[in-house]
Amino acid sequence: MNNSYKFLVPGSDQTISIPIEMKWDFLGRDDSIEVYQEDVIKIVTGVPEDFEILRFAHKEYDFTYTIGQTNVTDVQTELNYEFYFYSGTPVDVTASTINDWVSDYTVEGFSSQDLYLKTRPFKKSFYKLDFYDSPDTANQINNFTVILPVPNGNIGKIDVSQYIQNVNTNFPSFKLDHLGIREGFFLYWLKSRTFVNLDTFYMSIKFFNAKEGVFVRMMTEPQSNFSNKFVFNTENYFFVKVVLDYDTKKYEIFDYIGNRIGLGNPIKWYEYVNP
Repeated sequence: MNNSYKFLVPGSDQTISIPIEMKWDFLGRDDSIEVYQEDVIKIVTGVPEDFEILRFAHKEYDFTYTIGQTNVTDVQTELNYEFYFYSGTPVDVTASTINDWVSDYTVEGFSSQDLYLKTRPFKKSFYKLDFYDSPDTANQINNFTVILPVPNGNIGKIDVSQYIQNVNTNFPSFKLDHLGIREGFFLYWLKSRTFVNLDTFYMSIKFFNAKEGVFVRMMTEPQSNFSNKFVFNTENYFFVKVVLDYDTKKYEIFDYIGNRIGLGNPIKWYEYVNP
């Protein structure tokens, strides 16, 4: 069988258009590939942020004291803390007075020998200063923490026994300054404000008792000052406000009323007793 086929060839060139989206031009494609690689690396690794930090010192203040019969005013930067622990039982706190809070580690379970010999649990105890973005405990974020080790506390005298008397130990108080004990005096925070734009913090303090392995919350007033010992505004009494000045690289501390505190007189903290 013989089949015949006839093909008609058009007299002009024919084209078919196929739409394809192009992100970049193939002309100079080596350069384009490098640009594409850089974009992918930025997406995967992220853009670097500036996490360089600044050091803030306690802002200076005028402090007046007496030498003989003369009042002398000096410019000082010293920052003082005093800590007081509850010496009674939780049941008794409803009838407590300010005298029930004492600046003495022995009411926290440390013996006189612990204090004198500076046993490991005593040396490993510390105060934890947390700096939050808000005093609202339900929604706050802890931005940084400062530690005050117990062995950095002020030196005082105690009697251990009738044979060991008037010996040195560390008390629950701290004197911080440029000279002497500097740990806890300086605050360190981000230099760039583009990542976290904060200059106001709310500081709370807890004492870590390494002998008992527990944290003890501190507050700015003893509960004996309240008519209802367990119902009060925690934002006012669990925190103090710390404001950083980026221009001078100094900080100030305020109570909830707005008064600056720590001007030579110690900032006092009292153990909070749970109901």
